[in-house]
Amino acid sequence: MSQQDHKDFFISYNRADQRWAEWIAWQLEEANYSIILQAWDFLPGSNFVVQMDHALRIAPRMIAVLSPQYLSSLYTQPEWAAAFRNDPKGEQSLLIPVRVQPCEVTGLLGPIAYVDLVGRDESAARQRLLAAVRHERAKPSQAPAFPQDTQHTVSKQLNFPGDVPPIWKMPHERDPLFLGREQSLQELHTSLATVHHVLLFETGQEHEAGSTGASATAVEYAYRYRSDYQVICWIQADSREALQSDLLELASTLHLPQAKPADQEPLKAIVQWLRNHEHWLLVLNGVHTTEIVSPLMPLPQQGHCLIVTATRTLETIAPLIELKQVPLEEQTIMAQLSQVMGAELQVPEGRIPLGLEPITIGR
Repeated sequence: MSQQDHKDFFISYNRADQRWAEWIAWQLEEANYSIILQAWDFLPGSNFVVQMDHALRIAPRMIAVLSPQYLSSLYTQPEWAAAFRNDPKGEQSLLIPVRVQPCEVTGLLGPIAYVDLVGRDESAARQRLLAAVRHERAKPSQAPAFPQDTQHTVSKQLNFPGDVPPIWKMPHERDPLFLGREQSLQELHTSLATVHHVLLFETGQEHEAGSTGASATAVEYAYRYRSDYQVICWIQADSREALQSDLLELASTLHLPQAKPADQEPLKAIVQWLRNHEHWLLVLNGVHTTEIVSPLMPLPQQGHCLIVTATRTLETIAPLIELKQVPLEEQTIMAQLSQVMGAELQVPEGRIPLGLEPITIGR
């Protein structure tokens, strides 16, 4: 193997933790390690299996990004098992687990000491990560360069995945058992990046049947991609009163002058602010008529707006993504995975519990 083909680390991760994998890859490359990462190095049109085999051969050491999704995936186990097989006693530290979400590490991974980034700020997380790969203290031998003058190996610095945006108005906790809707989440991410405003549609029958709901999917999207944004605001929009109340609270958070008198309309001030800023996400939840949100339309293109609705006629506002029913043959797989995670869930009449659907093939 030539020196050019050699890589120091391969980063193994589940697609739900891509932001963490990219942050880890960034830190390692900034510390002059060479890495191979699926999101950066597997080119469109390439054979995934061939690429994975090549990556595992040219990178002797592996970072395993641990989370509930990673540990329950059927497709990440062969990756870390390859590194484990080559160093079962851990004498060479070929496998370095890095825990990024609360999860119980059992089985063959259990005895391996992992790097715990859960609850750490970015500085502490970086120090722990680099100390683990260097087998020494993370303190550099020379004074670090002033950050403004640092030349990065990637064109744009990545936000720390564990951080919420500076303005974070999310009234809902993340569902730790949300393991599905991967295709819908990817479609949402791609669509918002191109058309900026998207309708997430769920039929009334699907909602009543208890499938993974549009609102739950929107919550997962906000948490999963929070490092993309500087502002994320959840706005209940099932009535004009609810919309006005949440918008008034947002205007106050943004310190807009028009929001100080309680009897003044905050809409114009908010829309003007959105026109002058980037990297924001508004989630308008429960919209059922165009009249409720019409004062906000058309929203500026500088940020993203995700409209959650069960009304197909709102398709005139923005492109529509419809949540499909989970195929019955795949529900059994997810029920088994939920048992592996220790979730005591039941599947009534063949339907999948709220917050679960099959993991997409291919991580």
